Amino acid sequence: MSHAQMKREQRIGLAEVEQTGLGEVNNAKLNQLLYQLRTQKRHQAQTVMSEQTAAKVLSQPVPAPQPEVTSLVELRQVLNSTAPILILDLEFYGGKGTRVAQLAGQVYGSHERFNYLVFAPEAMTDAQQLKFLKETNLPYLDATKLDLTAVTERVNQFMHRQQIDYILSYDNHLDWRILNEEAKRYHWTPDQCFWKKPQDLDLEAILRQDALAGKTGISLQSLVGLLGINHELPFHQAQNDVTYMARVLQYYAHNINEEII
Repeated sequence: MSHAQMKREQRIGLAEVEQTGLGEVNNAKLNQLLYQLRTQKRHQAQTVMSEQTAAKVLSQPVPAPQPEVTSLVELRQVLNSTAPILILDLEFYGGKGTRVAQLAGQVYGSHERFNYLVFAPEAMTDAQQLKFLKETNLPYLDATKLDLTAVTERVNQFMHRQQIDYILSYDNHLDWRILNEEAKRYHWTPDQCFWKKPQDLDLEAILRQDALAGKTGISLQSLVGLLGINHELPFHQAQNDVTYMARVLQYYAHNINEEII
């Protein structure tokens, strides 16, 4: 879209706002109102919202940014609030470059969860592909439908339904780096990058800075053992590590007079 066309679209959009009789709006809502991205076709221009959609957007409150969480006290406050928290863990393929192999998540204090395997044959060895097909009992063509773009879209839909405010993970610097590389590889828009919307909580980093005075960190497996939490599930599987993080959070939220380590 040329600069002149964009200016014309903006004038049309503002005129429609005036014609709706919706009254004055603040800047945040106005920015939401003017244009709605539609991705039906790659080169399709941005489309002005209808009056009905505009009224719906204006009726929604603009969410306030969540406060930053940097200490165990602040983490406990979040855990005991009503803010929806997604506990997230990822596993990766190696050998042909580090790529996402599994995404698992659970809403803290809820039974809402997901566990998605990713089929990425270009990053997998023949043995890894065969293992995937055996474990999922899927034909090859069906397995290819579980590519990272499709799986990420499902996670986006899950987060939208749950209205997630925070994503909590454990030592997540590798997770975010690989996800950002995947986003660049697949040319995802910011709206497709689910990890960039809510506030990031790294439980390992909070522990290291607060309880361990910035010194060496502690693995999730060591933390679970230190707290005496039941650990009957194998570690380093995304869905299991999510379960362990949920148990750690429950321990910490409920034992309000004790230090976590």
